[in-house]
Amino acid sequence: MVFEGTYSTYQIYGSGKNISALEASSNCGREKLACIMYGVPSTLSSNDMASLVKDLRNVAGSVFVTRLSVDYYAGFSPGWAEFVSEMAA
Repeated sequence: MVFEGTYSTYQIYGSGKNISALEASSNCGREKLACIMYGVPSTLSSNDMASLVKDLRNVAGSVFVTRLSVDYYAGFSPGWAEFVSEMAA
């Protein structure tokens, strides 16, 4: 697990760059890395969500993204279908 936290934490700390650097400096490929992001703002556009999922898929083999901020393991956010579509793309 290379990242588990909120969307804002990911943005504030430049986590994408840090994960890429970790992958590049280690002997493990992206398929061995996982990322969980919750609290993605509902104001994030579909294009921005697609870009976010694409960026995460480039650095981690397993990705979970949700707009929920609480109980995000207990249910699916309203954007679940959108996330699944982006993962399949």
